[in-house]
Amino acid sequence: MAEVERLLSTEQKTIDYRSPDDGNLPDHRPTNACMRVVGYLSRALEVAFSALEGLNKQSFLTELGDRLHRGLLFHWQKFTFNPSGGLRLKRDITEYGDFVRRFNAPSVDEKFELLGIMANVFIVAPESLASLFEGTPGIQKDGLRFVQLRDDYRTAKIASRISGIVAES
Repeated sequence: MAEVERLLSTEQKTIDYRSPDDGNLPDHRPTNACMRVVGYLSRALEVAFSALEGLNKQSFLTELGDRLHRGLLFHWQKFTFNPSGGLRLKRDITEYGDFVRRFNAPSVDEKFELLGIMANVFIVAPESLASLFEGTPGIQKDGLRFVQLRDDYRTAKIASRISGIVAES
């Protein structure tokens, strides 16, 4: 995971998730950092599939998926997101999710599915955030932390819009 962290910190650019509103179409490809991490972990996965079997293999893959999930959550907290960046984040999450589905670890799959839903906090209009949280209780803890990474968090007075949810958490 140290190499994954290194790849993320060197390859992920601030502009990846805060693309300028320059009138160009948003880039719907995964970020370079995402592609590099998936490429690196794919090579590690090949080794794991050839070297491990049975419960050892399943334990390794579940642990790898859990650590990747935690590492990505930590990594993304370093950025701010505009709606276009939120779409790009969703694309990255889809790429990571497709990769971890090869693990056949339902608990890991579920975590990445929730990440995809959580990324919606960057895309939906401020007035729709409360219904997003109410409709998906599984994202509340991380989602409430991540909503603060919206580039309009202060200007749209999002804290006051979701205060009822925060009180319930």
